[in-house]
Amino acid sequence: MFIRPRRKDYHQAMLDHMNAAHYPDVKNGVCFGIAGMGLQAILLRDTETFSKRIVALEKPANNMTSAAIKNIRLHGYSTHAFFDGVAVYQNPHLYEELFHRRARVNQDITATSSYLIPQVLEKKGGIIEVGNFCGLYSQSSLCKTLKSLRRQLTYNKIVFPVGLVLCKHDHALTIGFDPDHNKWALIEANVGPVQWLRDHELATMIKRLFSKNDAIIFDAKIYSVGNNQRAAKNIISAWMLSAAYLQHHVITPESALEKDSDSATLLYISAQNGRLNVVKELLNNGADINYSSHNMPSALYIAALNGHLDVVNELLDHGAYVNADYYSGVSPLIAAAISKHVDIAIALLDHGADFNEISHNRKFLRLLRNESDTGSNVKIR
Repeated sequence: MFIRPRRKDYHQAMLDHMNAAHYPDVKNGVCFGIAGMGLQAILLRDTETFSKRIVALEKPANNMTSAAIKNIRLHGYSTHAFFDGVAVYQNPHLYEELFHRRARVNQDITATSSYLIPQVLEKKGGIIEVGNFCGLYSQSSLCKTLKSLRRQLTYNKIVFPVGLVLCKHDHALTIGFDPDHNKWALIEANVGPVQWLRDHELATMIKRLFSKNDAIIFDAKIYSVGNNQRAAKNIISAWMLSAAYLQHHVITPESALEKDSDSATLLYISAQNGRLNVVKELLNNGADINYSSHNMPSALYIAALNGHLDVVNELLDHGAYVNADYYSGVSPLIAAAISKHVDIAIALLDHGADFNEISHNRKFLRLLRNESDTGSNVKIR
């Protein structure tokens, strides 16, 4: 009898190890944490160490021998340092003492990396965002987009790697291009060790990991090390002005209404990531501003939660429902209060949000009272 080999569950193994080590709030996943640490590996050109560590950690935590643990520690810095990086990238709001911010700290590579990167990467200028884009793709158009970016990079004869963190509404992965390989690296929590793929292979994998229908919707941020940021920004800017890029990022009335297999729309993803220009274009093409589903809140809610004031104002100006509920009465105003975004709460209140929803939150009211004395129509007693 043919016995199918067990599929390795790298993501679950990582969760088991981190739970066993008592890291907080990693029960639901660490995909963004893995994406952040994977980005570091790509920019360091140390993907081999990353892969060896991931493979070593695949062994169940309760079956780890002392030899296996020693083997992990031989592959780069210690296991706990790796776990620290995954945990902080994944849930920076649990480590707010690092950031000295009043508002909730969201998942943010550049904000978080300065506390986590190894010295060799710090000496190269740290991790810098050099561009971003947001779109809806078929597998074919995604392949062409990736191919056009790779060609732009190779045409300019780059001698350094670039990394991209792709985020759908609830999942993240990292890809990277390194001229030494002339292929794409893929790092994703469920995939395991780094895979080096051609354009069509990578597009196929992203499609499989991100959507079960023909609509692939994500936001992408592009990174390089600081020493290469000027060259990288020039290359990415030129690519985003090229016909090869623009033809796959045209927003139409049809694409403004399309949904991926999780019911996410491009309006939701662009609002989630603060892409104001994309939001404006979607609204001009008839996007459903108040759309929500059983597992997806409205665009206004997610923009308020993530602190994107300009997007919140745009949505409000176009008639977004300010008191929309998400699950058990969680509205955009409550989302703003949870994240301590006082300016957004004021904007929502100015547009008729129900103040009673946050009247019991004394800590947030103190913040709100201080800000409301600076010109808002909202008066807090």
